[in-house]
Amino acid sequence: MNWYLPKWVHYLVGDSLRLSAAVLVCTLLGGCTLKQQASRELQLAIDSRAQPGLTTTPSQSVDPYASTDANLAEQLPPDSLAEYIDCALANNPTIKSAISAMRAAFDQIPQSVSLPDPLLRMMSRPEPIRTAAGDLSFTLAVSQTFPVPAKLDKAGRVALAEARLAIKRLEAARLNVVTHVENGYYHLYMIDRSLEVAEEDLQSLKQLEAIVTTLYEVDRVLQGDVLYVQAELARSADMQQQLFRQRELAAAKLNELMNKPPESEVPTTTAMDPPAMETDFAELRRLALQHNPQLAVANSEVERGIANVELTQLNCWPDPTIGFEWNYVEPRDAFQPLGGDTTMVNQMSETGADSWAITLQFNIPLWLDKLHAQRTQARHRLMQARHARHATQNAVSNAVFDAWTRVRAHTNTAKVLRTSVIPQSRQAYDVSLSAYETGRNALVTIIERHRRLLDVELLFHKELAATQQAYADLKNAVGVQVISNPAGDPSSTGEHR
Repeated sequence: MNWYLPKWVHYLVGDSLRLSAAVLVCTLLGGCTLKQQASRELQLAIDSRAQPGLTTTPSQSVDPYASTDANLAEQLPPDSLAEYIDCALANNPTIKSAISAMRAAFDQIPQSVSLPDPLLRMMSRPEPIRTAAGDLSFTLAVSQTFPVPAKLDKAGRVALAEARLAIKRLEAARLNVVTHVENGYYHLYMIDRSLEVAEEDLQSLKQLEAIVTTLYEVDRVLQGDVLYVQAELARSADMQQQLFRQRELAAAKLNELMNKPPESEVPTTTAMDPPAMETDFAELRRLALQHNPQLAVANSEVERGIANVELTQLNCWPDPTIGFEWNYVEPRDAFQPLGGDTTMVNQMSETGADSWAITLQFNIPLWLDKLHAQRTQARHRLMQARHARHATQNAVSNAVFDAWTRVRAHTNTAKVLRTSVIPQSRQAYDVSLSAYETGRNALVTIIERHRRLLDVELLFHKELAATQQAYADLKNAVGVQVISNPAGDPSSTGEHR
């Protein structure tokens, strides 16, 4: 008795095959589009050396796999802050680590948009299945699952969101390195200016020693004045040595940011004027909400959460699996009926022809609790990302306000020191010295006023460096250049002695 499948079954299989072919084409085209877009974004992220306005040096492509550890000591030391920043952006290992993490995130995209691996199945039967055509002893089958195109597209977009998140983390790492370089440079600047002040202080004390010695030789002052000045000279020399040690540590920290040996040469920084900024806090906060890299990371995490929620909503769709199956049939001797009459015997029993089949199967998303848990988990993580973004917005606003107030405070203090305190202290010292030469003042008064002049000059350079460091923190919080007049006040100078 021959059994035949209904025609609608054949039509169903044929339509399924055509649908699977269409799914395959859509999957390949969608995957290629996402991969091309990811490739462009990856190259753009690598070519971008820093956020706009952080440095005036041109952007250059960085190879994260290139070794910069060798022969670093033989490179010429940077001469300006821009060169320090450029060197750190090219060599800092933290940035290279972020670049590698970004590359790894982009490598996930082709994996997410690709089809699952095909399945090859082989079956050997020690006890073959006996049929009229022969013994069926071996089966070879191959199958391929074709997920719903929307699933692969959403999975690819989740991977793309993760890669964009890695880009934002790279930008944040670059900006943090730039901020650390600027803070280290301005700390070194303060030490260099303090060394200049200490050297001038030492020379001034030597001149005072000569005056006191001359007066002592003519018996106008006691020997105690000479010893007092000499003790002050020793104190000034010791302060100078402490500053030298502080400079070595500051230079080593700066070399660490540039991935150089700690003993590498760091030239003396040049005198600078404080920059001027006319932007108010409201404008700075608006810029920070647009450009802050940490906030950009939080926004990317929200985008990833949205894509992940959309992906979990598709898990209830079944995925078809198309397969091909081949059965090997061993021939057997033709059937010999009793009496030898073979007229009515089906000749198929003598051929042993192999059989083949096309298979179609679907997974059944049956466990609803698991699907519901996946969706709710994705929603909770999205909610977590949104709350974290809100917290980041508050932290960014507070960081902008803190840096902005410190810029104003240090700028005002430096201005007062430059315009009034230092000139008055200088005048008081000169008057005391003239009075001492005429015998109308004690040496202790001169030393006190000399120390006062030294302290306010050191404080001025400390406030000037603190102003620049506050600007660096403000740029870190805002994410872009915020100095409207880098030249600063043309009436101010870096030399005050």
